[in-house]
Amino acid sequence: MVQKDNHKVMAIGISIFLSLMLWIYVMGEKNPVQTRVIDNVKVSLENTDNITRSNLVLLPKQDFTISISITGRVKDLIGVRSEELNFIADMSGYLKKGDNDIPVIVKSLPNGINISDNELPKVKVKLDTLSTRFVPVRIISKGTAKVGYEHINPITTPTGVMISGPKSYVDEVEKAVGRINIEGSQTKFTKTIPVEPINSEGKIVTNVSIEPKFVDVTVDIAPSKEVPIIVKTTGTLREGLILEQITSKVSTVRIVGSKEVLSKIKAIETESFNLTDITETVTKEIKLLIPRGVSIQSDIESVGVEVKVNKKGEKDFVVPLSITGKVDGFKYEINTKNINVKVNAVEDALKNIKEEDISCVLDVSTLSEGENTIQVKALLNKPGEISGITPDKIVVKVIKVTESNAQE
Repeated sequence: MVQKDNHKVMAIGISIFLSLMLWIYVMGEKNPVQTRVIDNVKVSLENTDNITRSNLVLLPKQDFTISISITGRVKDLIGVRSEELNFIADMSGYLKKGDNDIPVIVKSLPNGINISDNELPKVKVKLDTLSTRFVPVRIISKGTAKVGYEHINPITTPTGVMISGPKSYVDEVEKAVGRINIEGSQTKFTKTIPVEPINSEGKIVTNVSIEPKFVDVTVDIAPSKEVPIIVKTTGTLREGLILEQITSKVSTVRIVGSKEVLSKIKAIETESFNLTDITETVTKEIKLLIPRGVSIQSDIESVGVEVKVNKKGEKDFVVPLSITGKVDGFKYEINTKNINVKVNAVEDALKNIKEEDISCVLDVSTLSEGENTIQVKALLNKPGEISGITPDKIVVKVIKVTESNAQE
């Protein structure tokens, strides 16, 4: 039984050995042709100068690769790497903005290797219009000047730069921004700084070129001080309106100039505007009158001014007349006991005014014996104004008290 199993194992071993020898023979002597697919084969662009001549430009972030089937003897195929396959895309033909499908051409292959595809693939090349645009230079100052000093808006040379590249990227650029440090400065200085292309969101725009890349910045440092803003008006409101308040959104500004000029300036006034033109509460942008020889920090030229008005109402009240200042030994007779009082106020306030909020007083402390005509005084203890008193004068008869009239 054991001898039989040994013969069986030996037979299997001989079969494997013969198969291996046959494969070695075939591979070594016959070396058959096989096909292999290689991915991510790089394609080089040639004659790219035609892109510029066509007023076009390559869009960024493009990967020019293909997958290709190659054939060859097994020995040759085994060691082939994608870097050894040399393919090109000729850009010398007609080009357009957008997607361009460019045929791939074989430039060189390793010995013994051929392309098995009947037709080579095309590579997609995305192009955009070559654009150039002039944008202004803006300087952002960092830090603060020495205490009591301030910087005047920096001056740049040049005042703008050229941005070039794909139109879709160039159109994003709003300005070129440079940054300069003024920390502790108290004198004028000039410095060369780099600038960056910036979009409307304050972010750097990539894939464009900027020329020049550096600008000269001159920063003037001068004494400064803070002064109030005074809003100037002319005319009066139309009938039926009450002016509640005029408020400047910015109450003070910091002005910059020589010490001599600054010493003469106590405030910055606005241009005058006519109250007659105001019919409702409104916010107006009013220019500042900037004196010669000074500038305003942050280059503020105007301020928002709120003119708050309200409609005026009118109401009549009947108020009892009271007498003050009576002198002992005299009695006082008046020909009326109530006064009609007319009150003007903002409509909302007028609703809350009552008769007891008004007092009408006759001061008789200085009157002499006999008939006296004196002015009635009316007082209002809530917001508003008294616009009429009827009657406004009262005849007061002062009578000396005697035994005969004491009981009258």
